[in-house]
Amino acid sequence: MEKSQVTPIETEVMSVDDGLYVEDLTIERALAKLPDGARDDYGRIYHWFQEHSETIGTRMYGHGERLNGAHIPHAAQRGIHKPAGQQYALTITSSGNRFYDKDRDLIHLPDGTWLLIYSAQINNKGDKETNPEYNDSLIKCLVDGVPVGVFLEVGNGRYFRSLAFVEKYDPLENTFTLHGPVVNSTEASFQAPARQVDGTFYGGSDSTSIDLERDTRDYEQVRLLRRKGQEQFRANVLDAYGGQCAISNCNVREALQAAHIFPYRGTHTNTTSNGLLLRADLHLLFDAQLLSVDPEHHQVHISEYIDYPDYLRFNNRDATLPSSGKAGNQDEMLDIHFKQFLMMEELRQSH
Repeated sequence: MEKSQVTPIETEVMSVDDGLYVEDLTIERALAKLPDGARDDYGRIYHWFQEHSETIGTRMYGHGERLNGAHIPHAAQRGIHKPAGQQYALTITSSGNRFYDKDRDLIHLPDGTWLLIYSAQINNKGDKETNPEYNDSLIKCLVDGVPVGVFLEVGNGRYFRSLAFVEKYDPLENTFTLHGPVVNSTEASFQAPARQVDGTFYGGSDSTSIDLERDTRDYEQVRLLRRKGQEQFRANVLDAYGGQCAISNCNVREALQAAHIFPYRGTHTNTTSNGLLLRADLHLLFDAQLLSVDPEHHQVHISEYIDYPDYLRFNNRDATLPSSGKAGNQDEMLDIHFKQFLMMEELRQSH
């Protein structure tokens, strides 16, 4: 099998951060979410994608073909595939169709995984009206931590094949963010927005099973642990930056927040090298990819879609970053955010 040569780009929201319970996503957990009648077929197809992870080849679409003995179709002609009678999307296809101009190349992350920005499904007239049935099935994958197979066309009817979890849905930009590849060596990289405590699922479609008294206790315990982790992260970042915003030079501590350069995905992302001390309003712009810092020159870049003078005055200003001795090497994390910023600027221009 030929390994992929996919080139990384130089690049109300729902995401995994919406939940508080920390739990690693796994195929085993996902299969437990599926109804009995679909579990075997979805499991076979997940296994096929894991066996063929990040390879280039056909997707075997058409003429009644099935993957690995599965009884349900594994893909749609294009876009999101939700098998008839099922609640969860099974695969997505990105083929460069003119209606899906938001699909982009993979953004490669330091841990060996990648992100894929994928367009929400729209009708064939291209009038930007989404089809709720298919998009809802992918949102349900996000909420319940169920993976999807990825077919990303690379030319001549050949596809990059892999398995990914849905990590974010942005209704304003009409995009999903997928995170893969899901293989044995990377499963611990993915976390669930719907959490499990003592064998009972909370949140998502299983919320009716919540024991309110126990859930409140568990919620408060996890909230306390996460808050303590965040407080220590903020203290470390405040110290590294000398209590001064990296962009505005504001030194009013009550107005400063420790921003994660790479989004929060558990305690392992609460490192000082992944922190940027920002005034609260600038933190919001940073998280929305309306502001970024380039990793090479450490200059601030403000989106050209912001015309407010108080923010434009920061454009092209040198950010004040701590020495590597205090915060480590931040350039790798800044590079990921800056690529996403450039990608979102491109998407905004296409509208």
